[in-house]
Amino acid sequence: MLEAIKTLIRSQKSCVLATAVDNRPYCSLMGYVAEEDCRHIYLLTRRDSRKYRNLVQNPSCSLLIDSRSRQEDRALAQALTIEGACTMVDDKSRAAAITARFNRTHPHLKGFCEDPDAVLLDVAVDCFLLLDGPHAAHFEAVR
Repeated sequence: MLEAIKTLIRSQKSCVLATAVDNRPYCSLMGYVAEEDCRHIYLLTRRDSRKYRNLVQNPSCSLLIDSRSRQEDRALAQALTIEGACTMVDDKSRAAAITARFNRTHPHLKGFCEDPDAVLLDVAVDCFLLLDGPHAAHFEAVR
């Protein structure tokens, strides 16, 4: 089942990021890139954003990636919930390599990637929950 999860992650380019502070949830539509093994998913935001402030206070987060945009029969759609912890990518050479991937995957975000207030986020995956249609659920712990 892990291969089906990786296939879904690799086939999409956007996700919903859920953060929470003081029991107040907050969701954001985000572009992402993932490591080959899908254990780290990278997002980009600004330092003055609410999601960034939330993640600084509470690094626990969740991502939702789904296939409904490419699935005419909604009964066959997949939805993947990813739980993890978020840190900021501070290493300049690592950030440059990830940003280059971001630019290739999301060319419309090139200016945003180069913004001095942009922050590269690293979601280290703890677990996956794949819903395969409305009834089949598959859980995979990573850490």
